[in-house]
Amino acid sequence: MSLVRRSALPSGREVESSMRHRLAVWLNTAIAIIGYVSVDPDATATWPIAATAVGAVFSHWRREERNLLVKWLLAVGMLYALWLSLNNLIRGTIDPRLALAQLLLYLQVLNGFDLPRRRNLRVALLVASILMMVSATMSRTADFGILVVAFAFTLVVAIFWGYVSETGAKQPDWRQLLAVTLGTMLATSALGLPFFVFAPRKARSLAGTSLPLSLGVPLPDMLDPRIRNPALNAGGPTANGQTHQGYAGFSEHLDLDTRMVPSNDVVMHVKCDRSQYWRAMAFDHYDGRGWSMSAPEAVQPVATTAQSFRLPLPRGQHGSGKIVQTFYIERDQGNLIFAAWAPTEVYFPTALIWHDNYDGLRSPVALQKDMYYSVVSDPPTFVRKALMIQKAGKLTPDQLRYVALPPVSDRTVRLTRELTKDAKTPFGRMDALQAYLASTYPYKLDVPAAPVGAEWVDHFLFVQRAGFCEQFATSLAVMGRVAGVPTRLVTGYAPGDYNAFTGYYEVRGRDAHAWVEAWIPHQGWVPFDATPGSMVGEFADSDDGHAREVARAFWNVVAPIFQGRPWAVALVGALALAALAWAVRFLLRLRKPPRPSTRAYRRVRRTLAKRGVPDRSSDSPRAWLEAAATVPAVVPALSALEAFVARYEAVRFGQAPDAEAAGRRELAALARQVERALKTGQPRV
Repeated sequence: MSLVRRSALPSGREVESSMRHRLAVWLNTAIAIIGYVSVDPDATATWPIAATAVGAVFSHWRREERNLLVKWLLAVGMLYALWLSLNNLIRGTIDPRLALAQLLLYLQVLNGFDLPRRRNLRVALLVASILMMVSATMSRTADFGILVVAFAFTLVVAIFWGYVSETGAKQPDWRQLLAVTLGTMLATSALGLPFFVFAPRKARSLAGTSLPLSLGVPLPDMLDPRIRNPALNAGGPTANGQTHQGYAGFSEHLDLDTRMVPSNDVVMHVKCDRSQYWRAMAFDHYDGRGWSMSAPEAVQPVATTAQSFRLPLPRGQHGSGKIVQTFYIERDQGNLIFAAWAPTEVYFPTALIWHDNYDGLRSPVALQKDMYYSVVSDPPTFVRKALMIQKAGKLTPDQLRYVALPPVSDRTVRLTRELTKDAKTPFGRMDALQAYLASTYPYKLDVPAAPVGAEWVDHFLFVQRAGFCEQFATSLAVMGRVAGVPTRLVTGYAPGDYNAFTGYYEVRGRDAHAWVEAWIPHQGWVPFDATPGSMVGEFADSDDGHAREVARAFWNVVAPIFQGRPWAVALVGALALAALAWAVRFLLRLRKPPRPSTRAYRRVRRTLAKRGVPDRSSDSPRAWLEAAATVPAVVPALSALEAFVARYEAVRFGQAPDAEAAGRRELAALARQVERALKTGQPRV
């Protein structure tokens, strides 16, 4: 009766028996699954991690079996997963990146039940790495970096134990392994992170067929183009006039007595190559107490059957080069579409949007969490010297509404004329007014409301003498109109904080902002901001603003740690270099070529593995010999094999200093005898 089971694996397959290697691969896969779940709000990590754990146990238990039925079932499951992914893509019901990540997840779970060999485990590591990279492209927060570090750590550990299992290298204890792994990661991070942060990042090209936008949203039954701000309406003003839920500037009326309590929550992430204000809407009518739209219902529908809406630049508007922005909504918003000024193309997930008389964009549906869309804008960039000599032209009937004013105090008029007496151009007047307001009045959020009947600009300039962005913007707009420059008050969001690690602008509720757009001849609507500490000048003729912002964002993280501590900088640098040198030395020692006796031993083990002898790295030479003795195909060479193992143990573990050199040729001869006996089927006499 044959002692070889028919279900055993065919010869030549490198069965992985190392539990440590298999456990490290499973941990690496589990972290990749958590990374995917962190970017897919509808996914759960419970069942995939549990399924891969069961698969790892099953694969180890059945590692020496054929498992034909299991393979057939897994093949059917993989085809079904592929069909689901392709079906979702064809029907357009899922983001393509998310569909790829889901497919990789299903494949990883199914493949987890068929990992008998080291090669299978390497493939599992590769799929986990691809899943992690796809998930990283959808991540918009620096928190994902924690998962990346954990993934890299387990990947290094898995590769290391795979190497130990395959080569039979000396196994370090867990403290040594931990020190080498952490040292390698620390050195790589310390040396590579500055290059990653400060390396030039290529601006996004407009070439191609589309820009990122979320899945299509069906139009509601009732189309209402009026501005809606559910968060503001739901919160409402409190007893002291403050609103906690929304920004008062995202509505058709802006009462300057209404206060806003800024939120520190991220409301959206913006991907853009340049720092910009994210414009939402504009007001044209000022009544002394607040702002309103004279015709909020005046909108023009813009429809498309393609993916983008084409918008003309406002008449007389001149741009300086297109920029691309992608907005990722993190908190529910109203129906205002945010964009850098001036938008020319919008990739939005509806078949219709509206363009109002104030160059604002409105959506037929509310902007909800996890929605994203892209905008191509052509912002104005001007040369200050050239605009200082551009004379004012005759105003058109449409521009006259932007110079209309209610009764303004005489002292406001006198102050405006005094500040602009030397300015001969509209741009020069606005520049002088902006500089005066930004340098004279402090920003203060908790100012009291103006007395009943008081005109807000007069009260701000001469009584209150401090305020928040809406009051600075109102004063600049009104004083600009007094000086004969058409102006309008604009609301939206300031650029937010640039995260140098993710490449996104993190826009928070506290970044809600108001500023001014002024009509400058031969240039169009140009933004001005008199609020202290605003990004005044970022719209000007400088191309290195983004680079400076990257450096500032990185320094804001690093500076508090090392400020005033030069010894800390030297210590971290020395530790990083020492860790790198230690890791390189250890790995080089680990990679030292094996001894001749070890090479001969591995050669014989590979030869017998083809005859069905299990090649388990955890077996000692004597245990391996006992296992070989049970295989009928090895019986003819058993005597030669016993002599070979005995001589190998004497050479490899003997005390004589010259045992390796003396036994090299003898071991090679014995190895040839084993191979010859296996080929002929007769023991050598």
